[in-house]
Amino acid sequence: MKIILKRIIGRIALLMACFVPIILTAPPVRAESPFMDAATNPSFMRDVHVLSAGENRIDNAVVGDGQKSGMSYDYGFVASNIWNNEHNQILGGVQYGRRTFDQQLVLPDSMVMPERLDNVSAGLMYKHITSGDWALSQAVSYTRSWTNSPSIDVKDTVDLVGLAAISHKPGEAWVFGYFFDQSTDTKNHFYPVIEYVNAAHDRWTITVGYPVLSASFSPHPDWALAGGGGISVSYKVTEQNFVHLSSGGDAWAYRLEGPNTKSVAYKAQNAVLGWTYLYFIDHRTVAVLNANLGWEFDRKLGSDNTVSLDNAAVMGLNLSLSF
Repeated sequence: MKIILKRIIGRIALLMACFVPIILTAPPVRAESPFMDAATNPSFMRDVHVLSAGENRIDNAVVGDGQKSGMSYDYGFVASNIWNNEHNQILGGVQYGRRTFDQQLVLPDSMVMPERLDNVSAGLMYKHITSGDWALSQAVSYTRSWTNSPSIDVKDTVDLVGLAAISHKPGEAWVFGYFFDQSTDTKNHFYPVIEYVNAAHDRWTITVGYPVLSASFSPHPDWALAGGGGISVSYKVTEQNFVHLSSGGDAWAYRLEGPNTKSVAYKAQNAVLGWTYLYFIDHRTVAVLNANLGWEFDRKLGSDNTVSLDNAAVMGLNLSLSF
């Protein structure tokens, strides 16, 4: 359940940002799905294209019986405006991800974990902005996954997010819709969405409703604090350099199919120190470098998250180009 809500909060919070002018002193935290991030970023509008690649690394995944393996996740994606006119827009994106384990792990239920899991996702989003107060969006993402194990297959999945927003006052909006998710575990999940967003104040923003509850506050132009599914503090060192400290959760899951196999999920809590650098190539082209280093704890692995892992250091690097 926590993994499901984490995915929903990340995607819907970014979707709602399309409808209200939320401005912080640092770039927003990337959602779990890079396509959803690129497609719903308020600055990702007409004739804009994004390329991105990165790696996240976790060391010392030690289980109770002494097994040990580090984990790496490499990814890359491209997202682009495909078509638009005055009130309509279609965005598309393709993402590739590869999760690898240094050593093969055998779970207590005798399941042998694949050493490598790959996935490719393709997504489309349609947005309609009326000349009045309404905005509509519908996003669909299809994911094809596979492993290096001949006896374990991964189920193909589809995610759907549909939202409608109405705003009678600048900076305020009501958002309604739904979220349909297949990729979390062995069941499909459908959630209704109803949210109130207030970003009219130049120092704070709040989102209240179901399933998202979040707030951000900027006590000074160089500082920003945000909470909702985690806590983060950001500081603008210069116009191009930002540092941020965050505490939250990490989670992923695969719907495995095969003899005596179940869905495999991972979840953990973390504390991360990050750095973001913006390099403006010209008036519309910007390169963004993100680096982070932190610590993960309360780590669980397995179909029922029953396997406890030792605490471990985490690190990540991402480079994006928007033009």
